[in-house]
Amino acid sequence: MNALTVEIHIEELASSEADEPGPPGTTISDRPHTQSPLSNQYFPCIPDCDSLKAWAALAYLNKEPAEVSLAIVTNSTIRELNKQYRKKDKPTNVLSFPADSSITPAPKLLGDVIFCPTVIEQEALAQHKWLLHHWAHMCVHGMLHLQGYDHEDEQAANEMEKLEIELLAKLEIPNPYLID
Repeated sequence: MNALTVEIHIEELASSEADEPGPPGTTISDRPHTQSPLSNQYFPCIPDCDSLKAWAALAYLNKEPAEVSLAIVTNSTIRELNKQYRKKDKPTNVLSFPADSSITPAPKLLGDVIFCPTVIEQEALAQHKWLLHHWAHMCVHGMLHLQGYDHEDEQAANEMEKLEIELLAKLEIPNPYLID
């Protein structure tokens, strides 16, 4: 039995708030992806719940019971969060917000991992990666941040990247840091 409980939330939005699904000149059929029950007209390329949960569980390195929340949001929402918490006024692929473990009752609340499908899709296309592989990488990356890993200096970045590569290899996903 897995020690990690995963909740998944998708931002509700009006059609006027919808992100563009991808770079100009591409269509959904041009992109390697799998439609899932989570996909909709605003977020057409979201992995299925089971995949997201499996990737999060893979990256959970502890045995004690814990909970994590995964959220899928628009460019505008992630841009505002990135601006507010990281002082970077631009959308980003994934943000992680660790919970305060000193006040979290059992099971431990790890925190929130927030994904922006539009940015993830654009990066996968630009880097010539399979979209689901990039989603898995971003999920693993976000989960490691919740557990204290970061890339603020070269040594920490190397440690985190090595762990990401090892975890993704278990899914038969190639090293995401090798660029074509």
